[in-house]
Amino acid sequence: MADKNSLVLVIDNYDSFTYNLVDLVHQFGRKTIVLRNDDPRIDDVGEEADIVVLSPGPGNPEHFPDLSRQLDSWVNDKAILGICFGHQLINYYYKGTIQLADQVCFGHTSKIECQEHWMFQGLPKYFDVMRYHALVANKVSKPLEVIAETSKGEVMALVHTSKPIVGLQFHPESILTEVGYTLLGNFFTHVEKL
Repeated sequence: MADKNSLVLVIDNYDSFTYNLVDLVHQFGRKTIVLRNDDPRIDDVGEEADIVVLSPGPGNPEHFPDLSRQLDSWVNDKAILGICFGHQLINYYYKGTIQLADQVCFGHTSKIECQEHWMFQGLPKYFDVMRYHALVANKVSKPLEVIAETSKGEVMALVHTSKPIVGLQFHPESILTEVGYTLLGNFFTHVEKL
């Protein structure tokens, strides 16, 4: 599906963390194009890209129908990584629900528990992650499955059961998510094998 020369399209959902995420992607030597979520070039650039990264951002995915439409054209032939808002968007696209979190997390670290999965290869079962969000994925529907949660059962990572589509509620680009580099490395390694 993709190799180290594949184009990565990063959708900037108007978030200050987007370029931290882009810097992390660049550490893997990836050619990257960043476009805001309302840029009219998204469809054309999206056709060229093999990997799409959906950045963090404010708002509820329910209020962004154009992003769901764009996912329609990507889910069958692109690897997709959603971070925070991007994670919620993936869940919403696959008929999951989004709700207010029990506790708003702006700059909080949490310990998460991970299932055995290629996304967490080489990582401990529990590790700390940085969170910045007020909404969470509530109901997760097939073909998605939850692969990481907090001790309170909040969904922190989900994957498509047969496609390279991953959502992370937390911020791997944050220095306080100590395993962020490994997580992105696992994602790119898996995509290269397809």
